[in-house]
Amino acid sequence: MKNVPWVGLIIIAVIVSFIGGYYASKIIDFIIPVDEPDIVGVASDTSGMDGITAGLSNSLDVAEGRIVELERIDRERQRAYSDLEQRLVDSENNSRRLRQNNIQLEQQLIRSRNSGAELERILGRLAEGDERTIEGFERFELAQQK
Repeated sequence: MKNVPWVGLIIIAVIVSFIGGYYASKIIDFIIPVDEPDIVGVASDTSGMDGITAGLSNSLDVAEGRIVELERIDRERQRAYSDLEQRLVDSENNSRRLRQNNIQLEQQLIRSRNSGAELERILGRLAEGDERTIEGFERFELAQQK
């Protein structure tokens, strides 16, 4: 039975808090007024909605146009990127060919140096042969003159 007064006090406290909350909201609303929309007026007035719809439609058209433009730009960039990749591949192939040509030219230079040395030896031998031939010819002439 002792709990009964406490239950009553709790009920009274809840009621007082609801009443205090109601008056507190009124005081706050008086200090900081809040404009609440007129739901009936909004439902009956559709001219504003038509303007909003038209504005949204225009915004959507602009956005779609921008998307199309961005897709075009993206395709152009992809094409340019593809062209650059192809140029890189071509450049690498050309570099490889140039290296091979360089190696071949170096080999030809070595061969020509070797050929030059061989030619000098042959010319040296020919010169020796010419001297011997001249000496032999001179001996032959001397022998005939005697």
